Amino acid sequence: MLEQDSRDGSIKMEFDFDGINEEDSPFPEVRASVSNIDDPEMPVMTLRMWIIGLLLCTVGGSMSLFFNFRQPALNISPLAVVIISFPLGKLFAFALPISTYHVPRWLGSFEFSLNPGPWNIKEHVLVYIMANVAIGTPYAINANLVAQINYGFKVDYWFSALLVVATQLTGFGLAGICRHFLIQPPSMVWPQNLVTCTLLNTLHAEEEERGGNTRYRYFLFALSGAFFYWFIPGYLFQALSVFSWICWIVPNNVPVNQLFGVSSGLGMSILTFDWAQIAWIGSPLMFPWWVEVHMFIGFVLFFWIVMPIMYYTNTWNLAYFPLNPSGQPRSVQPDSVR
Repeated sequence: MLEQDSRDGSIKMEFDFDGINEEDSPFPEVRASVSNIDDPEMPVMTLRMWIIGLLLCTVGGSMSLFFNFRQPALNISPLAVVIISFPLGKLFAFALPISTYHVPRWLGSFEFSLNPGPWNIKEHVLVYIMANVAIGTPYAINANLVAQINYGFKVDYWFSALLVVATQLTGFGLAGICRHFLIQPPSMVWPQNLVTCTLLNTLHAEEEERGGNTRYRYFLFALSGAFFYWFIPGYLFQALSVFSWICWIVPNNVPVNQLFGVSSGLGMSILTFDWAQIAWIGSPLMFPWWVEVHMFIGFVLFFWIVMPIMYYTNTWNLAYFPLNPSGQPRSVQPDSVR
């Protein structure tokens, strides 16, 4: 707000900084990841956004569904779509014509452009939202397969399609009902979404810093280092991924391999150099330390204490089944594991 000072003829500017602070989060983690400044002139519902989003959702969803029936199943993360869509958006902004096209009055009398400007963060966010919704495999597909293969219950295409759509929409409906309690309150912090916001802000950060590493350059260095490091436990020396050193000492001891093995046991050797193994149930860089402590306590209590006791005491005849079905199936008699 501008005011004219009648005494000295100067102009004073008054700005409501408290209004901006009210729109900011009380948590420093959120303030560091999510901006409270909006540009209403930034184009959002653009044609290139729909093309890139639908293309990546179709390809990613098809790949997720195809690999869902393989072991081990390939999981395509929506963050991968965020990284892939960024150069595609830059390519569309560079290659498409900048001309504006006018639609005649009898078709709605509006104008549009194939290239409204640089690829912006709002278009990128919409592509991520589309991928986050469509790239995952619906749970109802597994129910249809189990009913047909294991129980011989034949269902037609329309029943399967309706079951998938109904279960998916039920989840969206419940999310919409709970948004007043789980999303809108400032105290509801979702750490995994903060990682996505930080990645989007890094990719679209203005290159104003000179003489040092920018956020985008640092991200490229970290991405390249992580990519080349993966070849060590993932390709060159896979034993580092499942570092079962106790099983190497006594390879023929069945109980030791069941407890300390990683591929076909409970993984009590607790040592790995593969980040994919470390972040299997959630990256420790995303969640607060107390969440990781709760998860680890629950894991140790049920998988490393309760499960072995029930297995080796043959509760519910569990000793007739493999302790970890992810390995090769093997039926073990109770007398041989006591």
